[in-house]
Amino acid sequence: MVLPTNILRSLSVGIIFLFAVLNADAQNISIQSISQWPAIYAGKESMYHLKISGQTAISGSFSWTLKVKERVLKKGHDKFYLNDHGEHVISLSLKTPSMKPGVQIPATLNISCHVKQTSQNYTFQFPLTIFSQNGLLDNGEYLKKLKILLFDPIGTTSNTFQNIKIPHTTISKKELWNLSDPKFIVLGSGIVFDQYNLSSRIIELAQKGSRILLFEPSSGNFSMAEFSKGLRPNVLAFADHHIIKSFSKPFRWIDNDPKQQYGLTLVRYRNSIMVQVVENKQKEWDWLYVNYAQSNGKIILCTIPIIEYVNDSPVAQIIMKQLLLYINTPLDGGIKTPGD
Repeated sequence: MVLPTNILRSLSVGIIFLFAVLNADAQNISIQSISQWPAIYAGKESMYHLKISGQTAISGSFSWTLKVKERVLKKGHDKFYLNDHGEHVISLSLKTPSMKPGVQIPATLNISCHVKQTSQNYTFQFPLTIFSQNGLLDNGEYLKKLKILLFDPIGTTSNTFQNIKIPHTTISKKELWNLSDPKFIVLGSGIVFDQYNLSSRIIELAQKGSRILLFEPSSGNFSMAEFSKGLRPNVLAFADHHIIKSFSKPFRWIDNDPKQQYGLTLVRYRNSIMVQVVENKQKEWDWLYVNYAQSNGKIILCTIPIIEYVNDSPVAQIIMKQLLLYINTPLDGGIKTPGD
C-alpha cells in the first residue's frame, strides 16, 4: 500500500514536530535553592547557592536581581553549563546595605535563564528575608536577665556569643563545681565529657534547679542509672533535628546536615545503659531533653551544629535565641529567669 504524497508530508511534519516537542521538554530547566535557609545578613557579604538542573547537558546564560519591592539592591549575570549529571551550581554574592538592629525586610531574588540550544527563556523567583546582623539585640535586656554562665574550654562558643552580642560570664571548671544556687549554664561546643567528669555534675545541678544547655560535645557518656539517683526527672526524651521546628517556627533544620559531626545513641556498658556521643553516621538522635518539674531544672544536650552557622546565617541566630528562651520556659509557659 502506497500512501498519498500529502499524507506522507503531513506525517513527516508531525514526526518533526513531535521530535521538537520532546527535545524541548528534554531541555527544560529548573532552579532550586540549596542554601540552608532563604535568608541573608544585611551589611555583609552573604553567599546564596542555587542549583540549575536539566535532563541534558545544555548551556546558556542567566541574569539575576535582588529586589526589595521595586528597588534593585544587587544584580549580576553569568553563564552556565549543565554537567553530565544535568546540574550546575551557582553561588551569588548578595551584599546589601546595613540595617538597624532587630530589623528584617522581605526581598525577592529574580533569575532569568536563556537556553542556548533552544533559545528558550525561563524566569524564577525566590523569596528571601534580609536580617540585620545583630538579630538578638531586640531581646538584649531579656538576655541580660538570663545571666548566662558559660563553661567553654575550647573557646568557640565564647567567640560566637561575643560576635552576636549575647551577654554572658565565662566560668572555670572550679567555679562550675562550686555552684550551689540554680543558674543558667551553657557548656560550649567541642567539650569532652570524660575529660572534665561532667556527666554526674550536670545531673546534680539540674536536680537542684539549674538549666543546662550543652552545645555539640565531641565525646562523652551519660549513665542512665545516674538519672535514677536522687530527684528523678519527670521527662527524659530523645529527638532528631526536627525538634528545632517545635520551638522555632517556621524555621526547621536541614536534613543530612553536612556540618554535623556528632549525634547520640544508647549503648550497653557492663550492667548499665549509656547515652553516648558518637560520630554522626552512627547516631540515632540529635537531642536529649531532661526536665525536673519539681525543681524547674532542665538539661538539653544538642548535637545539632547551631554554633557552626550563627556567624553566617541570621536564621541560625534566631534559632539560637529561641533555644535560649525555650530552655528557660517552664512547662506552664512562663519565662524563668534567675531569681524568679
